[in-house]
Amino acid sequence: MLATDRRINLFSLNILAALLASATTCSAAAEREKSPEAGAGAIEYADIGSVHKDGELVTEPRHASQVVRRIWMNIRTSEDRQSFKESIARMQNRKPVYLSYTVTADQSDIEDNIRAYLNTLSKIRRRGFVFHKKEIEKKVAEAMAVFGYYNPEITIELADQSDYANGEVLVKARKGKPVLIRNIEADLNVDDEVLALLEKVRLLNHMVKDGIFNHSDYESYKSSLIANAVSKGYLKAKLVSSRVKLYPEENAADIFITFDGGPRYKISRIEFHGFEESHDMARKLTPIKAGEYYDTEKISKMNHNLYESGYFKTADIQTKKDDIVDDQVPLKVELARRPYATLDAGIGVSTDEGVRLQLFGKMPWLNSKGHSFNSFMKVSQVNQYIHGDYIIPRNDPLRDFYVISPHFEHKDNNDTLYDSVVMTLAYVTKTHGRWERKYFLEYGYDDFEQGGEHGNASLLMPGVQLSTSDMEENTMDPSWGYRFTVTGKTSLERVISNQSLAHVNASMKWVLSPTENSRLVMRYEQGWLFGGDMKKIPPRLRFFAGGDQSIRGYGFEKIAPKNNKGELLGGRYLSVGSVEMQFPIRTGMRLATFLDAGTVNNSYIHPDMHYGTGLGVRYISPVGPIRFDIGVGVSETHVPWKIHFGIGPEL
Repeated sequence: MLATDRRINLFSLNILAALLASATTCSAAAEREKSPEAGAGAIEYADIGSVHKDGELVTEPRHASQVVRRIWMNIRTSEDRQSFKESIARMQNRKPVYLSYTVTADQSDIEDNIRAYLNTLSKIRRRGFVFHKKEIEKKVAEAMAVFGYYNPEITIELADQSDYANGEVLVKARKGKPVLIRNIEADLNVDDEVLALLEKVRLLNHMVKDGIFNHSDYESYKSSLIANAVSKGYLKAKLVSSRVKLYPEENAADIFITFDGGPRYKISRIEFHGFEESHDMARKLTPIKAGEYYDTEKISKMNHNLYESGYFKTADIQTKKDDIVDDQVPLKVELARRPYATLDAGIGVSTDEGVRLQLFGKMPWLNSKGHSFNSFMKVSQVNQYIHGDYIIPRNDPLRDFYVISPHFEHKDNNDTLYDSVVMTLAYVTKTHGRWERKYFLEYGYDDFEQGGEHGNASLLMPGVQLSTSDMEENTMDPSWGYRFTVTGKTSLERVISNQSLAHVNASMKWVLSPTENSRLVMRYEQGWLFGGDMKKIPPRLRFFAGGDQSIRGYGFEKIAPKNNKGELLGGRYLSVGSVEMQFPIRTGMRLATFLDAGTVNNSYIHPDMHYGTGLGVRYISPVGPIRFDIGVGVSETHVPWKIHFGIGPEL
């Protein structure tokens, strides 16, 4: 390329020299005509000595060419030579510049759609912008028409007209007036129950008169019509016709839809195969019955119930088209039993209890009535207990059952030492709204020593527990959710009890997400203990605070009223609250900062408040967040601090 340019430059100089020589010859001829002394055929050049270089007289055309060439070569060897060569090199080595697009629109979703449409264009060189401008504008208009804007205001221009190395194109789009739905006619051939459902589908997809016509909503509406009709038993539902008449000049659209549901299918029979002993229980878990209309929501609920019961390893529900006869659909359910018993073990360490061993045992199917047994054992340096639940289902194994729960616990922590045996008979029901109700009768015997006070207690306590919770499907790391539990129980002296008292405990926890990857975690716990002689009340009913689930920065259950020797006695009232903010620092990890506050006392007249604050890290693992906190008890003069470690979901 350089050699070619050089030949072109030399050719241009030769032409310049020839023109100069020609001009010189013409001037000489003119001078001869003026000079009477000049003889015929004589060539006189003396009068043109003004064209020279370094005193060299130009006497012939070829001399002029040589002089000009020598002048050019002197330039090429001067200070300008290097910059000239660099300019030529830049022109020769410059890569092609392609257009890129910076989009500005009224809405972020419109901006995203415009970018998506522009990305479908072939690469366009910057020098071809003028020829492709109309094509770019057309793509932008198509992207906006999807949202119902057929008369947009579009501006397309280069960011810098003078810089040929800058291929940025500024695309500015304003919506203008939208196309509104002037009329919508939907002929839906379904029964009234499903017609009401399809009307809700229309509203959810914004297909309403005077609403903005949006192609995406329109396509979603048509798909939802079929999907919802099929889910309610119209297995052959089809869209007969769908038309949209657009009037961009009037900003109006008319929609016409004809939908045929066809026959509505019913469940002819439900057949259970495998694990024959469980068939009666499986029927109790089935929300859909033979003779009812086919309903995918109920079938999905049936599948969920079968797995949630814990009885079945697999529960495969099948519907085959070949088995459909006369608008009747049979369901076939293949069941496989879970193992007779399972045992899970875990080992861990915490600053509250030290090294601990945990065992979880399950026996999900004990007999044809669906009885099951779950057990849990924990052994640590300060606490050992065993708990069991024998479950007897009623009509609904998931929502209505009896529980017999034996419990033994030994505790030796701080100034607390006791052994307790508790037996509980409970009836649990979830059949009324969102609240789970547990009505129970608890008998416990305790032998204890608390802060130098020795005693034993025999208490028969009827009570009730109410609980409710809700959260998103990601239960390991929910972005939102709550849990609320309140338990109240009481005993009467001389009714298998050595004293009368009432015990109430309420706990609440919320999880919110100010942003997608941040978390705001709040919790509050309140406890009351009324009546009874404090010296005779067992430690398991007294209140203590401190630890990773209470006020961080303090040891486990080290906050409570004390005697004259500084020994913990426990309190009648508990109030503990916490606010924690978690910020993302990298994928799957968050930094936490928290403030805990609370008190345990026997009177709220002069409560002794304790405050703990600190920093922590949350690592989101498959088994739930792994929590590591460093807490500081800022309300104390000696400022205690503790390291807290835990694993498990927030709710």
